[in-house]
Amino acid sequence: MEDLSSNIIQESTSTIISYVGLSAMALTVIIISVTLFLLIRQYFFRKRAAKHLRKNQKYNDLLIDCLLSDDKEVSTICRLKGKSEKKYLFDSVIFLMHNFSGEFSDKIKDLFYNLGLEKYIIKKLKSKKWWIVAQGLRDARTMEFHEAVPYAEKYIDDTHLELRVEAQISVMALKTRDPFEFLSQLHRPFSLWARIHLYQEIAKWEQKPDAAEWLKVDNPGVVSFALRVMGNLKQATNNREISQLITDPLAAIRSEAVYYFALTNNRELWLKSAMKYKAEEPEVRQRIGQTANMLSDIPLSMLIQWFNWEKSTPVKIELAKAMRNHDHSKDLQNIELAALETVA
Repeated sequence: MEDLSSNIIQESTSTIISYVGLSAMALTVIIISVTLFLLIRQYFFRKRAAKHLRKNQKYNDLLIDCLLSDDKEVSTICRLKGKSEKKYLFDSVIFLMHNFSGEFSDKIKDLFYNLGLEKYIIKKLKSKKWWIVAQGLRDARTMEFHEAVPYAEKYIDDTHLELRVEAQISVMALKTRDPFEFLSQLHRPFSLWARIHLYQEIAKWEQKPDAAEWLKVDNPGVVSFALRVMGNLKQATNNREISQLITDPLAAIRSEAVYYFALTNNRELWLKSAMKYKAEEPEVRQRIGQTANMLSDIPLSMLIQWFNWEKSTPVKIELAKAMRNHDHSKDLQNIELAALETVA
């Protein structure tokens, strides 16, 4: 019996050792195979990248030759060469358009459309990948490709923030009639990023839009944007209509309304908002402190009262700045001024 048990144990041990050996060999083969695959893959990636770089350099040089030459024969030869691999020339044109302006950029656009390179923009706009569509919209704005508007309008309220912003900017930049119509169609949040870009576009226009129309849109981001545009452009509106925003449920809207009152020097409505100071949220109180010196004859005693009551440090800092810069700050004692300097 003992000999039989000993034989069974020896056979079991041999089997286990064999399995371990085979497993180790298999693992080694897998590791070597994966390593070789990654090395080969990296080699081909580098080779393709180097080829792409050489092609780009070739067509960059070709494009510059075309643009710098006034000889019609040279331009014709350039166009013929450029037709062979347009996708590389497309990348070069977009790159140069981001770095040049004036007469040179006009030449780039002429060459772009003469070679029919706009088809690469359309191809991107038709992609099912949102980031490629976003890139296509950027390229369309760069080349002032107005045919991209219908594509952009499809994405103005898209779930992806970046694509949504690109679409909104593109509609405003490329659409010639009612470019702000899309604002009434927005249901998703109107991001701060989009507002900044849209305001930059508005600043380029000679004839500014009447932003008061956007106050009726049922989107808090659009209403805030309308107030900021109206304030910066000093667009006044009916007091009765705008005063309703003082009691808006959203603190962000009430805060923006306070800023609008200050920018348009509407002391009456600013004070009406300020009367609710202690009942307001910190965001609105901070805005009141920031704008206190933008209007004349705001009582210093009121600022002092708020300062003594306030518990929020950021709001207290804004009130300290307002008191320090107040027209009647000389009425404060030196000790009080020194304390305000420390806080502000």
